[in-house]
Amino acid sequence: ILFMNQSARTLIGRRVKSVARLFSAGLPVTGTIQNLQTSDGHVRVRVDIQNLQADRFHLFLSPVNDKTSTDNYALKDLPIPLLQLSLKGKIEQANTAALTLLGYTQLQNVCLSEVFESHGLLVEEWIERATEAHATVDAEFLRVKGAKKETFVQVALKHIKSREEPCLVAILTDATKLKSLEAQFVQSQKMQAIGQLAGGVAHDFNNLLTAMIGFCDLLLMRHPAGDPSFADIMQVKQNANRAANLVR
Repeated sequence: ILFMNQSARTLIGRRVKSVARLFSAGLPVTGTIQNLQTSDGHVRVRVDIQNLQADRFHLFLSPVNDKTSTDNYALKDLPIPLLQLSLKGKIEQANTAALTLLGYTQLQNVCLSEVFESHGLLVEEWIERATEAHATVDAEFLRVKGAKKETFVQVALKHIKSREEPCLVAILTDATKLKSLEAQFVQSQKMQAIGQLAGGVAHDFNNLLTAMIGFCDLLLMRHPAGDPSFADIMQVKQNANRAANLVR
C-alpha cells in the first residue's frame, strides 16, 4: 500500500503497508463484500478496484451493514465516477460523480453509445469485445456527446461475473485537460517542423544568393563602369543582396 487517505486511516484505525493486513484471504475480487480487519475488529465493506498503469490500482472501501443489499449495491456514494452497464451496453446505474462529470441528471436505460463517441473503435464493438470470455480491453478516450464544453473521458470497462446476471462496470476518468495538452503538444510539433523546414529552405536559398552575388562580381570585372551592361549587373547584385538580407 503506497498511500492511504484520511478516510481509510480513520476506518482502519492505523497505517498499514500491505493488503494482507486488511483481508485474511489477500486481495479480494472487485465488487464483493468482505470482512475488513481494523483496530476495532472486523468491519463489512464493499470492495471496488480501479486498475491503473504500471500494475498499480486504487482500492475503494465502502462500509456496509446487514441491512444493505449486496445484490445491487448503490454506486452513488463511491468517490469515483462509475457506470453499471448491461452486457448490451445499456446504463443500469450511474453514480453522482459520473453524472456530475458527464453533465447529465440521469442516465438510466440510456445506451453508452448515446453518451460517448469515439474517433476510432465503435463504442458498440468495444462493449462487445469486453463481454467476451477472458477478454482484455484497453481503456478508451471518448468524447461526451451533447456536453456544453468539449469534454473527454477515459473509460475503462470491467466484466463483473460475481452477480446472478453478469454486467459491465465503466470506470470514468476526466481526460479533458490531458486531451487539451495533447493538442497543444501536437501543435507545437507542427510549429517545430515548420521552423525546421523554413530554416532549411532559408539556408539553401542563401547559398544560391551567395553564388549569384559572386557571379555578379565576376561580370563587373569584365564590364566596368561605362559599359552598357554595368547598370543591369549592378541591379542584379543589389537585388540579390536585398534578398540575402530578407533571408536573414
